Amino acid sequence: MESGDGRRGHVVVEKLCAFVAEGAHRGMVLEAQKKAPKGLELGTATTRVGRWLKGAPFKVLVPDFVPASYRLFLQMHGSLTWLAPDTDAPEGAFSLQNTGAWTLVDLPDANGCIDLHELAGEEASEHLWVFHDGYSDSFAFDARVKNERGDALVIRFEDHHLMQPFEERELETLGTFDDWLAARVDHFIALLQDRAPRPKVKQLVEVPADITVPVERAHDEKAFHLALMRGLQQVAAGDLPGARATAKKLLSMSGSLYALSLALDASEDPEERRRLGWQMLASCRAGTSRLHADYLKLYRQRSATVLAELALSQPTLVSMDDAKLLIVEARAVRVGKDEQTAMTGAWDTVAVAKRLESK
Repeated sequence: MESGDGRRGHVVVEKLCAFVAEGAHRGMVLEAQKKAPKGLELGTATTRVGRWLKGAPFKVLVPDFVPASYRLFLQMHGSLTWLAPDTDAPEGAFSLQNTGAWTLVDLPDANGCIDLHELAGEEASEHLWVFHDGYSDSFAFDARVKNERGDALVIRFEDHHLMQPFEERELETLGTFDDWLAARVDHFIALLQDRAPRPKVKQLVEVPADITVPVERAHDEKAFHLALMRGLQQVAAGDLPGARATAKKLLSMSGSLYALSLALDASEDPEERRRLGWQMLASCRAGTSRLHADYLKLYRQRSATVLAELALSQPTLVSMDDAKLLIVEARAVRVGKDEQTAMTGAWDTVAVAKRLESK
């Protein structure tokens, strides 16, 4: 069997479906599902649900230069969407078309909307076909990058390439489509193979009686956004006093999680961090915020982690027993990488958990 004849892609799909079906915490393949998963916004990807149950072949409209293996894959499968586990998504997961659903493989049909392909303009119609679009994880075929058989090879493709002449691009070549698909699926299978689902929260630490939970209030969204951006810039520049003043202004405008997060970023006082951490955690638990569910999980993870970490340096503020329950809560709700930056600050849930385990 030739490596590029497309049948390898079908074998990889069968392997993936068997893996997902054999254990928990392995995500799901949308095309093999009878119904869309509850609680997820899938956007235009909703049309992929159950596609394989309706049978092939599928219509394929792609440029002539794309390799036969990719064309045959689309004819046989139409698309492939491997959603990540709903908690604890592995490194490399990204939001499916900015919907908030975390995905590991996103191969849309030939008419799928891919931003980078649209941005490429004339170059796309002549030379480029971006077939997998994720945050800093996009892949394309380029008619100018071929193997000895004349098949266009997979390259890693990023938006900055569009600013450079082709001759100046430092392109990473990743082999044929079948090679790329097998390597990507095998990579995530290896990450998820021995993982157990994150522990469910059996007991929540009660919010201390001295904590007042802020209530979100209507506010001037433009003024709030501008102040928030200024506060984040102040934190990045090390101007924590300025950031604290900005956070205080934001909290006076609205008791939103964005304002609490900035205040926590800027705070250096342990007692204040305790108060802000509990306020954020309580607000997330209440679920009254208008933020997307994934953001609520992210802020909940962060606040629980911050409080648990306080126990390591300030045990009079947070007890060790409470810290161990808080870190279970943080690990149960986390949706992505352990280290987050920018809007959510920097922290590492797993590192704190390991330090607590040694106590």
